[in-house]
Parts: sequence; C-alpha cells; structure tokens
Amino acid sequence: MQTVNEIESALSKHPFLSGLDPEYISRIASWSKKMEFAEDEYLCRSRHSADRLYLTMSGCVALGLDHPSKGLQVVQTLDAPAVVGISWLSPPYESCYDGKAMTPVEAIAIDAAKLRQSLEEDCGFAYEMFRRLNTIFAERLQASALQLMDLYH
Repeated sequence: MQTVNEIESALSKHPFLSGLDPEYISRIASWSKKMEFAEDEYLCRSRHSADRLYLTMSGCVALGLDHPSKGLQVVQTLDAPAVVGISWLSPPYESCYDGKAMTPVEAIAIDAAKLRQSLEEDCGFAYEMFRRLNTIFAERLQASALQLMDLYH
C-alpha cells in the first residue's frame, strides 16, 4: 500500500498535473489511491457511475464503446501517462466510454466527488484543473471526429 507522500510524489510527476501548486497536489493525494488493472480489465464502463479520475502511470488503455456482437469499438488508445475517466465532471456523472486495459495498467485513482467539491469551493484550484481538463476534452473530441471520418470514408 502506498502512503500519501508516495502518491503525492507520483502525482507531481504526472504531465496532467505538471506545474500545479504543491498545495493542490497534496490535496488531490489525500483523496487518491494506487490501483492496478490486469489486461482486459475495465477501468470504467459506459453508463456506469463515473466516480474516479484515473491518471495512468504505466500501461495502455483503449477508450471506446462495447458493441454486443463486435466487442469494444475503440475510439482512442491512451498510452501512459494519460488521463482516463473525465465524465465525473458533468451530471449525470456516468462514463461516456468504456475504458479497457490493453496491457497491465498502474494508475492513481482520484475520488471524483471530493474533487468536484473542492472545485466548487476553491476558484483558483478550479481554474487550474479546468485549464488542464480542457486540453483533454479537445483531444477526445478530435479523436471521436477522426473515428467518425474513418467510418464514413
């Protein structure tokens, strides 16, 4: 089991949180835990509760939708370090995608309810996080658009 200090150190090295005030890193670390996922295990499932934000430290995650007869239809593949599970930010707080480990994955899981509460209480923290999340949203939107182009071309 990792201590909060070990998690704090890992978070401070993740590109998503690069340059974030150490006070904010400490806050996030207090709501976080290390998790490991085996190959083919799901980090998140579409239409299920989005209660964690994952910062992957190693491994590869495929984002897509599970089709009943075709299996996972991949929209984007994310090699660590990456951000997985951004649906926690908007109601109804349900995952939009399935996130499946393509290789063994190590990640830091951040409690989404505590993160949302802190964003509401601290405007400076909210600005810093939204600035970072905006980049992720844009990347996911672009990946989805490119996937649609492939489908219809």
